[in-house]
Amino acid sequence: MTSHSNPGDEPRDDRPSTGGANQPDEQGFAAGPPPVPQWAQEPDRPQDAVPPPPSYDPGAPPPFGTPAPNLLPDAPPPPPFAGETAPQQPPADGPSPFGAPGSFLPPDPATPQPPPPAPSETPADLPPPPTDQTRTDTPALWGAPPPAPDQTVADIPPPADATAPDAPPPQQPPADVPEVPPSQPPSPLVPPQFQQQQQYVPPPTPQPPVPQPQQPQPPALQPAESELGRGRQPVQQPYEPWRIERPARRGPRIPKGLVIGLAGATGVAVVAAAGAFVLFGGDGENDPTAQISKIADKEFAGADNAVSDGRTQVVTSAAASGDTVVAVGAETGPGHARGQFLVSTDGGRTFRPGTAREPDGGDPAPGMLPQQVTASSTGWVALGSRPGGVALWTSQDGHTWQRQQLGPSFGPNDHVTALTSGRQGLVAVGYTGAKPDRSDAEPVLWTSRDGRTWQRQDARALKFNDEGGALHLTHVATDGKTTLVQGVILKKAGGRLQPGRRVWRSDDWRTWEPGKVPVPKGNAGMLIGGGPTGLLVARDVRRGGQTYAQVYRYDDGKWREAGRIQTPGQTRVLRMLAGEQGHVAVVGTQQQGMVLQSSGDGESWRDVGTLPLDTITQVLGGTVTSRQTVVTGAKTMGEDVDAVIAVRDAQGGEVSVDLSAVEGLQRPDRAVTAVTVAGDRTVAVGGADGDASVWTSADGRSWKRAQGQGAVLARRGIQRLTDVTHGGRGWLAVGFDNGQGRRPLVVTSADGNTWQAVDGDEAFRPGRRPLSTNAAAAGPGGYVIVGEEGSSAAAWFSADLRTWERAKGAGDEDLESDGGMSMLSVTAAGNGFVAVGSLNDPNADGGSPVRPALWTSADGRTWSLQRPELPQGFRDGRLTHVRANGNTLVAFGAGTGSNGQTPLAYASADGGRTWEPVALPTGDKPAAPTAVTATDNGFAATIANGRPGTADVALWTSRDGKAWRAETVEGEGLTGAGDQRILGLAGLRGGLLGVGITSDAKSDHPVLWVLP
Repeated sequence: MTSHSNPGDEPRDDRPSTGGANQPDEQGFAAGPPPVPQWAQEPDRPQDAVPPPPSYDPGAPPPFGTPAPNLLPDAPPPPPFAGETAPQQPPADGPSPFGAPGSFLPPDPATPQPPPPAPSETPADLPPPPTDQTRTDTPALWGAPPPAPDQTVADIPPPADATAPDAPPPQQPPADVPEVPPSQPPSPLVPPQFQQQQQYVPPPTPQPPVPQPQQPQPPALQPAESELGRGRQPVQQPYEPWRIERPARRGPRIPKGLVIGLAGATGVAVVAAAGAFVLFGGDGENDPTAQISKIADKEFAGADNAVSDGRTQVVTSAAASGDTVVAVGAETGPGHARGQFLVSTDGGRTFRPGTAREPDGGDPAPGMLPQQVTASSTGWVALGSRPGGVALWTSQDGHTWQRQQLGPSFGPNDHVTALTSGRQGLVAVGYTGAKPDRSDAEPVLWTSRDGRTWQRQDARALKFNDEGGALHLTHVATDGKTTLVQGVILKKAGGRLQPGRRVWRSDDWRTWEPGKVPVPKGNAGMLIGGGPTGLLVARDVRRGGQTYAQVYRYDDGKWREAGRIQTPGQTRVLRMLAGEQGHVAVVGTQQQGMVLQSSGDGESWRDVGTLPLDTITQVLGGTVTSRQTVVTGAKTMGEDVDAVIAVRDAQGGEVSVDLSAVEGLQRPDRAVTAVTVAGDRTVAVGGADGDASVWTSADGRSWKRAQGQGAVLARRGIQRLTDVTHGGRGWLAVGFDNGQGRRPLVVTSADGNTWQAVDGDEAFRPGRRPLSTNAAAAGPGGYVIVGEEGSSAAAWFSADLRTWERAKGAGDEDLESDGGMSMLSVTAAGNGFVAVGSLNDPNADGGSPVRPALWTSADGRTWSLQRPELPQGFRDGRLTHVRANGNTLVAFGAGTGSNGQTPLAYASADGGRTWEPVALPTGDKPAAPTAVTATDNGFAATIANGRPGTADVALWTSRDGKAWRAETVEGEGLTGAGDQRILGLAGLRGGLLGVGITSDAKSDHPVLWVLP
């Protein structure tokens, strides 16, 4: 490791190679004892490396509501929530986290990505920001009305050379449109924002061989494409809340005989859009004339032998005040990201869910992720991320949390990595930067007296000049008087990024000076910690065949040598926890997993328990109470990642905590994303328990699960099908396979019951740029698939479902783009095909480059691009759905209008040659289309009506694609608390068949909707 002579991080005498990227052990949990974690195998690896920011600032999915937490590259920021406005900014280089199926504008086309550097050039230990949350017994200030957003704290003048930036002009960015396929690789099992700087990933459990074209999955918990130095961030999959369990459901139950009414009509018949639809009521599910609106857990069941819930749950941090402990974390998955608050009133022995509310009092929108928490003298404070920037929550009791609006002290590209509190107030550290690889990151500090108003300081406050490397702030600690900030400077040396650790201290938050921590012979790393009982620094030392940590204590303005932390097989100190009674160090070892060492003053240390690898494999946070030590993180067994809270009493005894019993913490994955009817066969596709899934039905009411040949629908990693179509040669379904990076998932079937993979064909083999297959259509001439390749659009054609060829553009710029271009939906029209999506136009007016795009093809092999003008009143927009009735077509999408997220549509009467904007029955709420279909009587579209977290289903119908009428929709799974979305829509025997999801803060369930 490169020597550094800077204060706080002086030369090491022991400098083993960092070894480049993590190389997992071949052993796993399935055979023999638990594997040796990376931190045990390579104790000298840089422990302060910082990974790229989470790609979960919301993102978008493939059509349907395919994978969603992640917007395509260069997508505009998601819309602000509850009246908040996001500062105007250029499109980000990486995916934006919150595209939800049917929720908001999906990500924009990806930007070109450079080839990833050699593994040795990318530090493997770069972790993202954690979350912590805490409660206090002292009175809180948050019962009163919130003050003006982000006022500068008057009694803490900013340094002369570090003034807070002016607030950029407010602008409401476009929301993520539902059902937009991502064009980047999926997010890692544990999103970067939940990986702590010192956490190391144990080797994955060996997996049985999987038939081609499946590729091996990367080590569990280790983010692919998420380390510093890489040019692309994993795509966050679309927000698809529909994974399920627990059939209990809220929302008004109305008589099954009628679910749709016009202008308050209560009869059994409803006429819509000039006779487009006639819906008749019935009196039972067995009555073919009865409408169904229901939670469909049983109809869309997963496999009986599923070994994973298909989602990742992690608890990223915890804090304590007296016997109250608050822990925060998240549950994530394809198209899914929800924050969680957990509260214990008995010192961490039992937990129950807390409640979070948006500024408007509603349920949190997807992607509101608490990542740091602390208990201050004025109440509990949590910081984290939201679509478009930083999120702040406050609580008086740790149970009920209110998200607060922030002002100019926090910008749209800010990220918080650590938070603490003391007698002076609160201090947070992090960075600002738009690029996922952090290549443009600049350090930032925030201070606050009350947790509401914050002051911003940049690198000038630390008197930091470039020094040939990028500075990343990773830790902060305070004893109430002095505050320590730790960072890592990443410099490139010998073709590798090498970390150098630094410490700064301040007694007034106005001036910061180098920490000048002593450096022992054999120094191999450094970690700060501290709380009410004092500030400590632990330096890992390798000397004379021994490994231990030398502790230094800060007293009276000076550092003095304290005790040693030493345990058999020790590799390094992974985390320093503090409480009112003292300190606890989490120590990695070669054999035992992790060992807890406790000290009241940093002088003498003793063992207070162990954390075996079968208990927890990744430590992300923790806290110390008067009676217990609480450690938070995750456990990986095979492909499943579950949240962990490990508690040890004062004698080191285990206190069992069963998080599976906490309501809403673990929700199995069940997603129904598209449906197609052909003759007497109806096929729905999606995913369950992390695997791709297909369900079939003869009547649209009773469903059974289809099978795949071999492991075609049950490969390693996470898969999801996002679209399905039927043609003369059988059925075709497409989606994504996240086995090792994101790649196409393409399966076919002759009868809809048995499916085989065809994505092993050379046409689907990714090259230097990732491929994404988003949607499919069948016409008289064959089958078409559309998607993306890197930042360009992509299409495939097959006449027989056996051999495939890549399509090309009629001109050089019809499919190829450097700025971003994406095909999101396709339909057969007449004898050809029409596709829709979006592109980034660098010359576009209005601040956002996102524009609608249309393509036509006579044969599916050659495509021509059209660029329709935005309708009046829109600042941007993209198209996510297209359907045809003969030569009449409608294309739906969403953009930023006068009321924020607003649906937009175009119609064509000549097979897609010419298009005109269509007036829609929009209201005063944010809205986005989630599904569109053509029937014998015209067209129907379902709309997510309301902001994410509060959207209900709306139905629009049209006879000619130009005049649209809104219908009132009510029913189980269609209205109520949380989000309701119909993601797949098809005509069925003169009526409509819809499938989708209903999701609130505690549960997700599939929905079945049949309107005869």
